[in-house]
Amino acid sequence: MPGWYWIIGFSAVLIGVIEYAFSMLKIVAIVVFILLGAVFVMARRCRPSGVGLNNFTAHGGFFPHGVKGMWFAVIVSIFSYLNIETITVAAGEARDSQRAVARAFCSNVFRVLF
Repeated sequence: MPGWYWIIGFSAVLIGVIEYAFSMLKIVAIVVFILLGAVFVMARRCRPSGVGLNNFTAHGGFFPHGVKGMWFAVIVSIFSYLNIETITVAAGEARDSQRAVARAFCSNVFRVLF
């Protein structure tokens, strides 16, 4: 049996084991952070004052002035994301990408300030 069969076989097994171990480590870390966050939010002894679920109902609740503020935040975040998207499209589709990106960036800064 040629040697490269063994090399490819053991490499695949080794990579599979390492990838599985790192993936499991990431999953365990995420679960631990979620549990620690839940403990800090729920346990009264562990948390400092001002941290917890009471902030959703204190001082008028989650939307003290209605849903209007949330919609303003959504519009600003969508507008900001689309501006970056415009710059990347200008870079990918233009003949002179350096000039196109500079113009797109300047126009986006003007739009945000406006």
